[in-house]
Amino acid sequence: MLNTSTPGASSARSGSETTESQDISMTGFDVNSFQDGVTGSSGPRMAVHTGDNAASTLQARPLMSETASSLAVDNQAGTEATDTEETIRMVDAAYSRFSNLEGEPDLTQHKIEEKNERCEYHSCPNRARVSQAYGKFCNRHVIVAPCGFPGCRDKAAEQAVMCTKHLKEGKEALYKILANRPQNVPVCRQFGCFKNDQGRGYCRGHEKLLMATGRLPPHINKRRLNSAYTMCSYPDCNRHSQRNHLCRTHGNLVKNQAQELAEQPENEKKFEEILDRMQKEIRRCTHENCTKNSQRDRLCTLHYYEKHKLQKGNSGATSKGSMTEGKIHANQLGNDRNDQQREQELADAATVAAVAAEVKQVSPTASGKMKKYFCKVDKCDKQAQKRGLCKRHFRLQEVLGTTSIAGAVSGSALLLDSPSRRSTISLYIFVRMLDVVCRHLMSIGVIPTWRYSSETLFAISNAAIMYAFVVDPSLLPKGYYQWICRIGAVNHYGLEYTIRQRMSGQLDAHGQPLPFRLCQPHYHMESCVTHAIKEWINGLGRSMQIYLPVHFLPAMIFRFQQLQGALVSTTARISYSALCSSAFLTSYQTVVKLVVCTGRNAFHRDFVATSLMAGIATGGSLFFEHTKRRFELMLYCFPRALDIVWQLLKRRGLVRYVKHSEVVLFCLSMALIMSSPARHFKPTYLRILRFIFGGDII
Repeated sequence: MLNTSTPGASSARSGSETTESQDISMTGFDVNSFQDGVTGSSGPRMAVHTGDNAASTLQARPLMSETASSLAVDNQAGTEATDTEETIRMVDAAYSRFSNLEGEPDLTQHKIEEKNERCEYHSCPNRARVSQAYGKFCNRHVIVAPCGFPGCRDKAAEQAVMCTKHLKEGKEALYKILANRPQNVPVCRQFGCFKNDQGRGYCRGHEKLLMATGRLPPHINKRRLNSAYTMCSYPDCNRHSQRNHLCRTHGNLVKNQAQELAEQPENEKKFEEILDRMQKEIRRCTHENCTKNSQRDRLCTLHYYEKHKLQKGNSGATSKGSMTEGKIHANQLGNDRNDQQREQELADAATVAAVAAEVKQVSPTASGKMKKYFCKVDKCDKQAQKRGLCKRHFRLQEVLGTTSIAGAVSGSALLLDSPSRRSTISLYIFVRMLDVVCRHLMSIGVIPTWRYSSETLFAISNAAIMYAFVVDPSLLPKGYYQWICRIGAVNHYGLEYTIRQRMSGQLDAHGQPLPFRLCQPHYHMESCVTHAIKEWINGLGRSMQIYLPVHFLPAMIFRFQQLQGALVSTTARISYSALCSSAFLTSYQTVVKLVVCTGRNAFHRDFVATSLMAGIATGGSLFFEHTKRRFELMLYCFPRALDIVWQLLKRRGLVRYVKHSEVVLFCLSMALIMSSPARHFKPTYLRILRFIFGGDII
């Protein structure tokens, strides 16, 4: 049954005929002449390679006995009997286990534990998982032997030529396939393979195996072999087809579309009819009046090569003209090509829409339903596997879940710190977590972006801080309160005497409310405006003492070579940054004084709202700073404001402290930080986290 050769010719075939048979083109390929040309003999169809070719190819089918060949010439009945016996013998051999197949490539796989190994397949960015004698490959590009059962795409089992599934099914399934196959169908020459010959002596699976193992026979043109594989007929897809001229992804997509169309109430056709109709329309050549199936770029082989030859001819004609005419001609050709491509894309889209319209009345949400079959991550066109994600993003989600658990567990280390510092640390990390999460939400469009968000949050935070500083200093840490007094040149007892005693409702010795007390001479001798101008100049000097070391020390430690290479320019740039920071700080304290003094002098009363307005007005001073530092200053003030608000709510009984709640907040913040994508971190934070936890974690 598998012997598709004609009776052998005489042994007196000339050498010239053998040479001619070797030069047969791939388009008009004859299997019998192929065998004769390779072996140099007139043997039967099942002949093996001899000489040098035998060592460079896979093991071929065994020779048919000479007795069977002679019987084929003498008696047709004897030939049929011999063919049946030959088929039975080959099927029995294919379903046997072999300890070692002679001439088979070594495809033994060894698992790779290192994570820094990359797949050696060209243009593959994946990590290598398996090591073989031919290199290190990922799970997709690992070299495996195909199953020899017709139509099976699985890999062969170890020490066998069939996959595990067909080994369990037994020989009866293969006999049934071979019984329905015509006698003259050429089959693959590889031992144990019963798939169709693609015109070069092997099936596609073993052709790929020959290419991967470097055993491709010299008579097979590699470029022609690569072009022999049909490409997916779906628009804008450059993958090889799997079934029905479609790749696996688009094949499943078309099936899902057909299933949805079949489930429509107004539809009367069966699912199989709809699917067959859609597959035929998609794989049809898009050239006008062409009824062939497409091979590449939605064109059949003839029109595909005509299109490329026309483009080459146009480019050659362009080079013969003059420079000016050539440029004009080239531009015209480019425009025509773009127009043609645009028209082709529109035609492809119209074809797909027309197919759906012919089958059913397309609903407005039909295109939206198709999205669920692809990965829901933006700009990912892979097919969804689990929970609406492709395999890669699903694994990434699992990794993020693991890192979030690790971050939550690591947050329990806050218990080792002193209780007085836990709330400050937890609020600091909580604000950083909000920064990362908000960046993530803004990137996906959940939160809108706002240009002056940093300045606004800074102003709101300082409203709470200035309320605590002016009205109730017990809400602030003692060291932080004293630092504000020193920078602003304010006396604690002066604030108590002029503002806080009246606001707290204290009475004088006669039981009367305290009278309004002016700023002079408790703060200054001159007017408030004159004092503010003087303090702005004096405060600039005090601020420079703080910010010059802050800006120069990191440059001297981490960028010393850059400082040496461009001493003047680097020093000038750092000095300018320090001056801007000093102007911000001195303007900050001057604005607070002006707003408080203006309210007191205008109404001769002390209001809580005055301190709040002074804090909000400090947002304007932030514009002296560089844009990048504005956000950092906001993140510095925001935890202080949260702490003040928490203490006020607790005093009024609106909230209650739960033991170790700051540790829980710290664990939650660390879990969200560790599970966030690295692209949403600021570069400084990302370097710190990778320095602490390692680059493989984040």
